[in-house]
Amino acid sequence: MAATAIVARRVGEKNYIDAAKAGAQAIVIGIIISIVFSIVGIVFAKQLLGKMGASQSVINYGYQYTQVALGSNVVIMLLFLINGIFRGMGSPNIAFKSLLISNALNIIFCPIMITQFGIVGAALATLMGRGVGVIYQLYQLNKKDGIVTIEKKMYQPDWKQIKPILNIASTTTLQFIIASGSWIFLNKLIANFGDDAVAGYTLAIRILVFFILPAWGISNAAATMVGQNLGAKQPDRAQKAVFETAKVNAIFMTLVTITCQLFGKDIIRFFTNNQTLIQSGAEA
Repeated sequence: MAATAIVARRVGEKNYIDAAKAGAQAIVIGIIISIVFSIVGIVFAKQLLGKMGASQSVINYGYQYTQVALGSNVVIMLLFLINGIFRGMGSPNIAFKSLLISNALNIIFCPIMITQFGIVGAALATLMGRGVGVIYQLYQLNKKDGIVTIEKKMYQPDWKQIKPILNIASTTTLQFIIASGSWIFLNKLIANFGDDAVAGYTLAIRILVFFILPAWGISNAAATMVGQNLGAKQPDRAQKAVFETAKVNAIFMTLVTITCQLFGKDIIRFFTNNQTLIQSGAEA
């Protein structure tokens, strides 16, 4: 989100060189952070699942998935980070294509890899699909005919560029930690009710995230419009963009609320025939 904000501001100022530099430094920061998560995920996978309240059977079954998923989190980090750069550039179509490629390949790879490697195959499929998406993104960033072109020399750490990114990212990160922390806390509470309750709750959350994705897309559009308009010295247009996107989001999420209230069980039943999961998932 910091990358989106700063790149959008520089693009609005017509300062494409600094926009590219900011994007490159954001990628450097993302890679460094992902390495830390990789080490923690690989070394402490069992302990992390245990802290979440997982039973020993779940830990034994799922720790390798956790190792692969967190160990390869750099592809997830870069996929969303670079898409933030594209949104800041005003090129959401490239961001959409990269997600389309990565998710389509993930859907194709998942049944194949799960058949061969079990639950670990799901993590490998995600790694492969999103890895291809990141390669596509990097190709687009290096094209000479793009709005913003990142050159190799721009990846050299530059504190002048890194500092404002971290300043914006720190508060944004705190917001996400509060949101994610609340979900993790709830997951730990649900674990007290057994594996079936955890499975139903997890399914419900994944469906909820699917419903929320368009809302995130709208908010990302707002971030780009605000950044570019502020860079172009058009604060009134930036303010109007915020109110328009807020209105659209409110209408959309109201429809989501009504849909989940009326058709909760039907939505869960589409994914499972287990009556316990249907009940707990619908309630969630």
